[in-house]
Amino acid sequence: MVLGNPAWVLVFVLLSSQMQAGEKALFRDFMGINGHYHFRPELYRPTCSLVRNYHPMPWDIGDDAASTPQLPLSRMKIDGAIVDWEKLYGSWKAAGYRIDASLQFESIKPDRWNDMAGTLQAYGRSFASALGPSSLAALVEAAEIGNEPVDYDDATYRAVFENLARGLREGDPKLKIVTAAAMAKDADKYSKNMASLEGLEDLYDVINVHSYSMIEGWPTWRRVFPEHPDIPYLRVIEDLVK
Repeated sequence: MVLGNPAWVLVFVLLSSQMQAGEKALFRDFMGINGHYHFRPELYRPTCSLVRNYHPMPWDIGDDAASTPQLPLSRMKIDGAIVDWEKLYGSWKAAGYRIDASLQFESIKPDRWNDMAGTLQAYGRSFASALGPSSLAALVEAAEIGNEPVDYDDATYRAVFENLARGLREGDPKLKIVTAAAMAKDADKYSKNMASLEGLEDLYDVINVHSYSMIEGWPTWRRVFPEHPDIPYLRVIEDLVK
């Protein structure tokens, strides 16, 4: 479960604890930072041990989802150089982080896929075998299938999820697979209804929930304590757990 807020910091109860029985966790052991490509691991390491990275799939397969991935290299250049995910994620691991990659396909419109099943399964195999726990570098511990796929209806998201998850499982069975933001029922536009993944339980290890302790939305985004009776923060999480 991932509990998030717009301040870019996530409380992670995402990955299985590596502590011994009876050992007490430090705050940094269950806190994480959420970001996109650029952050200073040495600056945040005293406060957290997990990093969730927005990993745009179009960087690896093109905006038309038609290019063959060449992972661990992306096809995207930053400052004139191809992004090498192995070096990037390797630097975070060397700093002591555990890594969750949010594989974001949302910028690819549903009607742009030429061969959705084939492309996603091939990408999943490539990503997991190049960067998963069983790879030589053993960098990425978990991969999310989307973040908040607003433009994908439940049926289309299910197709994306199933094909990408099968590829990830084949590429590295040790890689934990995480759903996009989900709700137990009455999902908002940013989340998927868990009923849409019924029957695919063997293809995911973690259910991802985004819940925000806000009493007002745009433009104030005014925060309140999570237990406030007038917000659904806890109810959304409790319903999903049940």
